[in-house]
Amino acid sequence: MPNALTLFKSNCTLSDSWWQAFDARAVAVQGNLVITTPNMHFVPEFHHFEEEDLQAQADGRFGVIDCFQWPQSYDDSFCHAVCIPQKEAFPFPHPLHWAWFTPSQDDLKSIPGNSFPVGTLAPDKVDGLQSLFKLAEQ
Repeated sequence: MPNALTLFKSNCTLSDSWWQAFDARAVAVQGNLVITTPNMHFVPEFHHFEEEDLQAQADGRFGVIDCFQWPQSYDDSFCHAVCIPQKEAFPFPHPLHWAWFTPSQDDLKSIPGNSFPVGTLAPDKVDGLQSLFKLAEQ
């Protein structure tokens, strides 16, 4: 009797023909989930957080529950989630490069005569973020 794993062909190469819906280079099973990847030799560990609240951390990211970083389960309600851009797809000087910018102390220009550790964002960083803002307005 066929099971979930028998639906997939392993080690598919381009010479075998075009990839189809059930082609996979790696398959993993976790509970009742079948996780596949067409282009990697392994499947990254799947983190399933039903009980966790999704909230930004101090650095503006989402930690281990980051849907922009880890493999996600497919849901018809969120069918476009696979279209989330990745940082590596937009190297500098592309404006979307700035979507992953995390300011550090080195990015701040201190205010002269102020004894508090505050400052303004360096002009080149402001220009980069403004280019991202202009792209978002389009």
